[in-house]
Amino acid sequence: KVGSAAVPTVGSIIHYIDACKPCAFLYTKGCQNGVDCKFCHLCEYGEKKRRQKMKKDHKRDQQQVVAGAYPMGTFMPAVPR
Repeated sequence: KVGSAAVPTVGSIIHYIDACKPCAFLYTKGCQNGVDCKFCHLCEYGEKKRRQKMKKDHKRDQQQVVAGAYPMGTFMPAVPR
């Protein structure tokens, strides 16, 4: 049920299938949207920044593949999830 400890916000509903987006305000100035927040309140502190870094690293790795840094059939860094 939305509003419970297991699902504190509307955005937290999909947390358990790793499809949520962390609330940027929860750990800073506090989220003002309450239960109606479309972002997840279950993600740990730093999750938003971790995901941004992972996305940036993945994009860089893909650009290196396109640029020929990793010739076909050689090692390509795995993207952690």
